[in-house]
Amino acid sequence: MMEPLWGRTLGVPEGSAHPVSDGEVVTIGGLEVVALHTPGHAVHHVAWQIGDAVAAGDVAGVRFPGADHVLPPMPPPDIDVEAWRKSLAIVRGLEPERLLLTHFGEFRDVARHLDELEDRLCRWTGVARRVVAEGGDRETLGTELRALDEAEMAAAEVPIEAVERYRRLCPVKESSTGLYRYCSLSAREE
Repeated sequence: MMEPLWGRTLGVPEGSAHPVSDGEVVTIGGLEVVALHTPGHAVHHVAWQIGDAVAAGDVAGVRFPGADHVLPPMPPPDIDVEAWRKSLAIVRGLEPERLLLTHFGEFRDVARHLDELEDRLCRWTGVARRVVAEGGDRETLGTELRALDEAEMAAAEVPIEAVERYRRLCPVKESSTGLYRYCSLSAREE
């Protein structure tokens, strides 16, 4: 779903990308930003502290202006819920005043936002563990999570235009594939 959702991805010209270490300070046009390795959503994820803000990328979830609802984007292959929760603790520990989300915007209710994301991530993981234990498949999990999310959005009175954007740009049923994979692999390791 990457290309239909976000467009064609092109490689970065050789020599234009620089890997960063966790905690490394990078200066861009006089602005100092700190690299934070924050895996969980993806093993390679990096967030950036910029003064009182954290440009958190997808580790801080998906949310739209005008809505309080926060979704955990979970595309395969490398969702890791425990690593994700540790990364959320890193972001919380910085005590930022603002979260800058790639998808989509600036939010100042940082603690509430991160708490909702982590709560939903944990609850959905519980649903996924149950579905896997009962022998269910990805389709079953996607259907259950979408129904749960629809009920939660209705209870939170998320505006219909925001619901439509969530469904189009962070489709729960498809995104749950990564969570299903994570729980299936975890069950095999136990």
